[in-house]
Amino acid sequence: MRPPHDGASRQPPPLRSSLTCGDRATRRRRSRCDARFGGHLMTVLVSLPPVESGRAGLDAARLFAAAAGEPLVVCTVIPEPWNYPSSARVDAEYDQWRRTQADRALADAREMLGDSVEATFVTRRARSVPAGLLDAVAEHGASTLVVGSSSGGPFGRVVLGSTSDRLLHSSPVPLLLAPRGFTAGSFDRATRLTCAFAGTPEARDVLAATAALAGRLGVPMRVASFLVGRHETPTAGVGLRAEATVLTQWHEQVVAAQREALASLPDVPAGVEPSVVSGRTWGDAVETLGWTEGDVLALGSSAVGMVTRVFLGSRANKIVRRSPVPTMILPRPTDAG
Repeated sequence: MRPPHDGASRQPPPLRSSLTCGDRATRRRRSRCDARFGGHLMTVLVSLPPVESGRAGLDAARLFAAAAGEPLVVCTVIPEPWNYPSSARVDAEYDQWRRTQADRALADAREMLGDSVEATFVTRRARSVPAGLLDAVAEHGASTLVVGSSSGGPFGRVVLGSTSDRLLHSSPVPLLLAPRGFTAGSFDRATRLTCAFAGTPEARDVLAATAALAGRLGVPMRVASFLVGRHETPTAGVGLRAEATVLTQWHEQVVAAQREALASLPDVPAGVEPSVVSGRTWGDAVETLGWTEGDVLALGSSAVGMVTRVFLGSRANKIVRRSPVPTMILPRPTDAG
């Protein structure tokens, strides 16, 4: 059963407008945002592998779907049956075993979700898990795809496996990645969005999409850029002093770029301020920002990838792998939206 609608908590934060109505770039950016997040029903589809690691993705999907107030589709993919059945019926026994696993995983997911969010549970046959998930996204009209981390990496961080890695190169909708072992704790919905701002021209579209999504979810937003370098200046460290100077100038340029990008958006949640965090490593920089259990991090696809498809760049890849919270990768839009 779907929980009663909380009108007070679903109200988006106050908005401010800072551009004139005749700005063509503003209208184009608004159209892109509306097309992705603001103008249609939002259905969240989550991949549920029939193993324990699937619960992290399920919990992240529940948080996101509950914040959006939209239905959740829980999908587990099993292999298609073989075309040439064996006389020993090994293929039939294997197929029955996979179906039993899938049914058991879906039953566990149904019990875990309870009535926290409206959900549909489906099993899909496909030659591969990514292909099955992308077919399910198209069939159910999903606007967000959620997957968990691989079990072979650090606990509490996003770990890319073969399925998520392929989806990062092919998903036509935003891809939400759950850290390994993620649990929502006491939170029943996402509570804040953080936009990772790279300072590139494409970063404005990511910022606009994140602002539109924050408004739709009714959650606060913050924007952050991550700098990596050595800031100490030891005695006679001429080279390090030069690096510190470069980092200081870089910091000022990024802050200015963030302010300019925020000012160019049609609608920005109130209270958003530029933020730049730095560290000796990517892990230090990401950790320095500070996170809560209800946070979601949003990043844009690489400019070298296909338009309207998710494609992770090298810098975004480093941030994603060190993120302690569910992380969403947004597809790169076309010029026409």
